[in-house]
Amino acid sequence: MSEWTHIKIGDRRPEGRVLVAYMDESDRRFLDAVLGEAAPKECVAIATWNKGKSIWVTDHWYIRTVYAWMPLPAPPAEASYDQ
Repeated sequence: MSEWTHIKIGDRRPEGRVLVAYMDESDRRFLDAVLGEAAPKECVAIATWNKGKSIWVTDHWYIRTVYAWMPLPAPPAEASYDQ
């Protein structure tokens, strides 16, 4: 499996779909309001870099808090059902 690449300002972003690690701030704001404190949640998603908008995009939303990415791993080998 590949290693995570931490993003630095000025680094070239990958092309195509990759795994991205990011901090989910939406839950944090809600929990801060309800409980008074909460830590941001670390998440992983499949996303692409949109050069025109300079933002990471999944199939359903934009992600602004990406801090690392890695190539998608190879799919698993087909399972053998012979016994």
